[in-house]
Amino acid sequence: MIKPKLITIERVEGLIEECVTKTATSWAEANAILLKWSRTAPEHGGYDKCDFKIVFEDGYEYEGRYDLMHYRRERPDLGKHVRDFVSYHAGKLPGWCRKPEDVERVTKHQNSLGDETRANAVKWLKTYETT
Repeated sequence: MIKPKLITIERVEGLIEECVTKTATSWAEANAILLKWSRTAPEHGGYDKCDFKIVFEDGYEYEGRYDLMHYRRERPDLGKHVRDFVSYHAGKLPGWCRKPEDVERVTKHQNSLGDETRANAVKWLKTYETT
């Protein structure tokens, strides 16, 4: 599987002195950055936005947003966040989706994304490392 070469994370909300851009070369290093920042993220509801860009060893770039919560609420894991997002597009139901009405609504949305989106997401998950 193709590993990340460079992960850039920019905290865009939170303490002004922590609204900076940091880089990492592995998921573990990226998670360590997020964990440090999470100590000052909202602990009782809400989150601080972080933008990120991942450049993989083959040059493929993936960009997104990470909602940073206090570590006592959720331990930061950028790779899991990316994997869960792409898995959703591949047709996997999110863990919170258990009620029949939620399953129906989410499945309908996933189907609306189209077969090409699903196939690309499945291929992506087989190609790129997120752990």
